[in-house]
Amino acid sequence: MNVYEDHVMHRNEDRHFRFDVSSLYLCIGVADGHGGFAAADVCKNNISRLLKTQLECGNTVDESIEATFHKLHELCLSLPCNSGCTLTVVIIHKHTMDYICVNVGDSFGLHITPTTHMWITTSHRLQDNVSEREKLKKHISFIKNEAQVAIGPPRLFPGGLACSRSIGDADCPFVSCVPSVYHGQLAEDDILFIASDGVWDCVTCNRVVKILRDTCNPENIKRHIQKNVVRDDASLIVVSTQKSKQTMFNKMFYRNNYSSSNSSLSDEDIVHPTIVKVPLA
Repeated sequence: MNVYEDHVMHRNEDRHFRFDVSSLYLCIGVADGHGGFAAADVCKNNISRLLKTQLECGNTVDESIEATFHKLHELCLSLPCNSGCTLTVVIIHKHTMDYICVNVGDSFGLHITPTTHMWITTSHRLQDNVSEREKLKKHISFIKNEAQVAIGPPRLFPGGLACSRSIGDADCPFVSCVPSVYHGQLAEDDILFIASDGVWDCVTCNRVVKILRDTCNPENIKRHIQKNVVRDDASLIVVSTQKSKQTMFNKMFYRNNYSSSNSSLSDEDIVHPTIVKVPLA
């Protein structure tokens, strides 16, 4: 099993992480901060400890990860600012390749097979999610321009958050930290891909699928992001049994380093490309 990570930084609000939960489980995740990077930092710096504690108490993986989301939310609510973040986490069994994907917000994930692909996350953007919009309609409004005309996506007020679920966001009392849950299993030639909205707002789903099927290389997705005028952080993680293929462009401009891991996987099974930070401004 190979894990490839990359990101493009502009606002410095994205965080991504990977760690071994135990000898059996690998955890990967992406957090996209709003209102600053404090909440994303809390998630990255505490999720390993919290998740392991929950599992050691005898809880199932499902129970443990949901409880961890609640604990992270509580930690972020105690921050001296109103920072919040999306959070998408995937926990993978290293031998069976069964996985659980949980998310709040709009950092999305795909399960890609050689012939098809499927979303493994739920969009909690109010503009996308009818059931969330209906449930929270009493608290939804729009930003208005100088002419008092409603503009932009629907938002939760107070707070003005465009998503119905997140971690933190202390100024938005109607947001929920309860994650959506998806269970799946990776076959030998499948690819798992999770990314913040800085990717999805720049690159279409079909383009992501084609790039990863052809090369399994996140650096090729980053090239498409850098051509776009959108100025947002973009973090992405790829999990696959396939080796990443480099184009001549990649070989010229990027250097891949291997770093050791405390994982039970062998050295030949894990590849860590260098995480290259490229400001778009």
